[in-house]
Amino acid sequence: MAGGRLLEVVTAGPEDGRALLFQTGTPTAAVPFAPAVDAAARHGLRMVLYSRPGYGASTPDPGRSVASCTADVAAILDELGYDEFVTVGWSGGGPHALACGALLAGRCRAVATIAGVAPYPAAGLDWLAGMGEENVKEFARARSRTPLRRTQPPPSGAPSRAASRAGWKTTWRS
Repeated sequence: MAGGRLLEVVTAGPEDGRALLFQTGTPTAAVPFAPAVDAAARHGLRMVLYSRPGYGASTPDPGRSVASCTADVAAILDELGYDEFVTVGWSGGGPHALACGALLAGRCRAVATIAGVAPYPAAGLDWLAGMGEENVKEFARARSRTPLRRTQPPPSGAPSRAASRAGWKTTWRS
């Protein structure tokens, strides 16, 4: 990635399946949910997850925007050999999925969001109302630009423990 950044990428499902880019919620990283992976595989889809910058083993990308995720997504899909994909965004991943649909329209064949968040800020909207305490703290850190506590990613090519245990393929991109 530009500037030597790393992105944690996890793939699961049939090798010849259409790419289903699953945009995880916030705060979370590329952790496959076995029932979702199984459901996707039954429909011929290969689940592709990645940890957005600053999450999991992906290095931060200071100043990034939701729309800037599309450059990372395009690089991941290119590396994996996918010309087209479909995407689903869950919670905080919803805006990222919508950005892919809008800005990668030539490649993205379908977009869905599940409990996607509203634009921030929005006049007259208490954006944090009803969110869990973990989310409220995460967004407070993001607004203050306080870095998250992180660990160093493993060396290139080393799988995460969770991925190894479950038999999912984890790749590191630089």
